[in-house]
Amino acid sequence: MQTQPIQTSKQNHLNPTLRTLYALGQASLCALTLWAAVGCKPHSPQTEGIVLKEGWAKATVAGQQASAAYITIESSQAVRLLGGSTPKAQAVEMHEMKMEGEVMKMRSLEFLDIAANSPVELAPGSNHLMLLGLKDPLQAGTTLPLTLRFATQTGQTQELSTTLNVRSPAEAGHDPHAGHEHKGHTH
Repeated sequence: MQTQPIQTSKQNHLNPTLRTLYALGQASLCALTLWAAVGCKPHSPQTEGIVLKEGWAKATVAGQQASAAYITIESSQAVRLLGGSTPKAQAVEMHEMKMEGEVMKMRSLEFLDIAANSPVELAPGSNHLMLLGLKDPLQAGTTLPLTLRFATQTGQTQELSTTLNVRSPAEAGHDPHAGHEHKGHTH
């Protein structure tokens, strides 16, 4: 007795249109399997070339309406950080801190350029993210979901989401924001 593969016997009973669709489906499945086997993945505009790492946010106390978040951004292509969002704050702004004479000044940035293959560290006392209009205090040991929005050189907008650990003031070290005022909110 001769046996035939199941696929062949099923395929022979299909009309020509369904047989073509079946063959295309099989070819697509084989291509995806091969793609996965060699380590490739389908194009994803949200993550292509951009890496977020070492992110954290500073814990707050009751009544505090703002905090800061820090993260390192790497990209294989030049991109522009346009802003961000989190469900735990009304706004996420990019800020810059600079010494002007003997005074540390902070100002809001409309965007932040990230050069290709040149990591940018958003850190205390430097460029950073401000979390404004906090809905609840950020408690040490919890996490903060954060989405950052980027523009590519071709003008496409990409979003990349991450989760930041919330650290206590003791874990966070010196806070260069302490006691200074900026655009209607106190740090």
